[in-house]
Amino acid sequence: MHIVMVLLEPGKGYPNDIRVSKQGRSLVKEGCRVTVLSFRRDGEEKEEETLSDGIKVRRLSLPGSSLLGHAYAKFSLVHLSWIEPLRRALRELEPDIIHVHDLPAVPTIQKAVAGKYPVIADFHENFPAVFEMRRSVLNFKGLIVDWFEHPVWRWRTVERKVVKSCDKTLVVVPEAMERFQGHVPPE
Repeated sequence: MHIVMVLLEPGKGYPNDIRVSKQGRSLVKEGCRVTVLSFRRDGEEKEEETLSDGIKVRRLSLPGSSLLGHAYAKFSLVHLSWIEPLRRALRELEPDIIHVHDLPAVPTIQKAVAGKYPVIADFHENFPAVFEMRRSVLNFKGLIVDWFEHPVWRWRTVERKVVKSCDKTLVVVPEAMERFQGHVPPE
């Protein structure tokens, strides 16, 4: 089975996330092929490599968005300029399952996949709570900007929509299971 793990956080490539590394190594030990699809950071030479733990890494240079595309992504969480490069990479990789790390990447992946592959959403953290907590350290201007750019109610809505539309959802803490109660069947 070929599992493509997706990390689409701008400025962060792979390996940089111990949780993803641990999951990937466990899957490799169970006989799965694992490819991590991530951003290509500035200065990274290798677009593709196989690490010593057996995890293959494919790094994409994803284009920036136009002003209109950026605004669209802010409200829909779908980065339209990334769709075609992601589709091309997924066609080449031929995954059996797409395992998406972190809420903000899921809508773009779902749009790129268009139902062709099963999508698993893996929530390492409570994104709405992260935005809520970070407000305690922002100044007044930062609070106003954050309130418009990252309204907590919107992230909660997106989270519920995403868990309903993915084939499976992984959570790591009991609090998350409680949060999704009634939105996804427990397994």
